Amino acid sequence: MRHPLLLPLVCLGLTAIALPLQGQQVLNGVAAVVNKDLITFKQVRELTAPKERESMDTLRGTALVEKIKEVRTAAVNDLIDRSLIIQDFKAKGFSIPEHFVDEELENIIRDRFHGDRPAFLRKLEEEGRSLAEFREFLRDSMVVEQMRKHETAGTTSPAEAKQKEDAWLQKLRRKAYIKIY
Repeated sequence: MRHPLLLPLVCLGLTAIALPLQGQQVLNGVAAVVNKDLITFKQVRELTAPKERESMDTLRGTALVEKIKEVRTAAVNDLIDRSLIIQDFKAKGFSIPEHFVDEELENIIRDRFHGDRPAFLRKLEEEGRSLAEFREFLRDSMVVEQMRKHETAGTTSPAEAKQKEDAWLQKLRRKAYIKIY
């Protein structure tokens, strides 16, 4: 079990966003607070949208509601971990130079959009994201990746790395203020 104490709280907090109720859905709001950082319902939906669409194509009724709760619970936990990792990175005084973010952005444009920057920008616009927001997301992703590598350095197997990472995340969680709505 990854975060056994949070599951019941997350399930309760996610009932507000589990499925549209009588045609209504929460557009945005606070899903959780991690120290002073907010996790919004919008962030949760962005992370879960593909899995939710897939579930809606294959499931109905209670099974669908349960699957969406499961997917959103996992997303909230992932976003909490991500926030804690980024906070730990900053607390340790680490930084990622902007030219590394620039290089990664250019790699994405080259690899996923065949070098077509306008197509990349159109895709961002379709998703309702600005280039600045994407750069921040990219930087944060790089931080999370590097911190996970840093914290699992010296392990000799994937199982050992997972165990070491889980212990580190539990330590971060114990020291943090986390409130799920």
